[in-house]
Amino acid sequence: MTRFMQTIRYEVRHGSATWLVARWRTVMLGAALFALLALPAFVAGDDVVHAAADAQAKQPDSGSLATIAADCKPGMIKQVYPSLGDNSYIPLFGARQEDQKSITVVCSILQRIATKGKAEAVPAPEVGEHNFRNQMDIQFTDGSYMTIYEIWDGKLAVDQGKQRLVLNDAKSYAEYMGLEVLPEHSAAVGNSVHFNEPLHVRGNNVAFESFEIQIFWTTTLNNRSSVLSAKGVHFPSKSSLLLYSGAHKFGRYDVSFTMPAYGEAFDGTLQRLLPGDGVISIEASVGSGSITGGSTSAIKLHPASKGFLSVNGVPAADPSFMPLFVGGHALVPVRAIAALSNENVVWDAVTKSVLIRTKQSTVSASSDGSPQLWIDEEKAAAELQPIIHNGRAYVPIRAVTAAFGMPVVWDGGTRSVNVTVASPQSSSS
Repeated sequence: MTRFMQTIRYEVRHGSATWLVARWRTVMLGAALFALLALPAFVAGDDVVHAAADAQAKQPDSGSLATIAADCKPGMIKQVYPSLGDNSYIPLFGARQEDQKSITVVCSILQRIATKGKAEAVPAPEVGEHNFRNQMDIQFTDGSYMTIYEIWDGKLAVDQGKQRLVLNDAKSYAEYMGLEVLPEHSAAVGNSVHFNEPLHVRGNNVAFESFEIQIFWTTTLNNRSSVLSAKGVHFPSKSSLLLYSGAHKFGRYDVSFTMPAYGEAFDGTLQRLLPGDGVISIEASVGSGSITGGSTSAIKLHPASKGFLSVNGVPAADPSFMPLFVGGHALVPVRAIAALSNENVVWDAVTKSVLIRTKQSTVSASSDGSPQLWIDEEKAAAELQPIIHNGRAYVPIRAVTAAFGMPVVWDGGTRSVNVTVASPQSSSS
């Protein structure tokens, strides 16, 4: 698309693209009609980056350009939205610190247009001219907006009523073009990741200032067809699993999260991820409306380098919650059980006993001095007895179910122990 638009720009400037523009205009009109029909489903007020889409915005009156340009500074500008035809470049935001330098350049260009621009009558627009116009919409914090646009021979202009100010300045034009940065249309994701290790995802969403992204895992995604779940989340397909959801702003996202062994399915249930090849999909949305087709990246999932504990599918952040593996059996720290169950779990050093709903006065030490597990004032079965490792008490995962009724599952493929609790507790407590 970028190469195609560059070709159109070249051909239009040299007067030899009449047939190409005519054919492409038909496609553009169809796309515009579709966008207008779809717009109410997902547009949310001031979140729209494109200044022209803000119905409350007002054009500055004639003669105000000089005043605006003289006082122009990043704090006066809410957003700058460069575009060429259907190509949307990365927007600039006055509230984003990293954009301050570029917005200062925008102010400098406005000041040159105001002081050096030559006034001329605004010509009658040609049919379809605005479809491919290289322009920069500037929305100010007071709600007004202004558009700088390129005249085909490299000049810049700003309309002022029936007249426009035209600037013929090579430096300003070069700076103007330097502000047009195409977004990355595919998110940056690594080729592989291990369960319980960080996955870093970054990319752009130039349509909205504030938005949410959802990251999905799909084993195979041969036919992408977005479907809306009962929770209002757009899934790439009904077989996809939701891994991450979070709010972002300024048309960009840069996310790191721990790769889980479980994801939320389309029906809201928790489903296990399978190691192997698959696809990471990134969807952007505002409210319940999906606003982008998203991007996909092929990736390979590997088993965790060592076993880990998850709570309702989310890897525990506290390293002291990591499970222990002895003789092919998985055991979990007593501390983790206490935090997850929100119950009082006591370690009795005198009798070397883990006490769950058991009074210390009812407990006696074992004959051989080995650790014990007591539940409801009764000694647990032999296969549920704890062990002491590096000064910490661990119990078999089946003991968690026996004591608290919480389902616990060991998955050898991902090397994870997942504990399901009715009301998730913080894994860092």
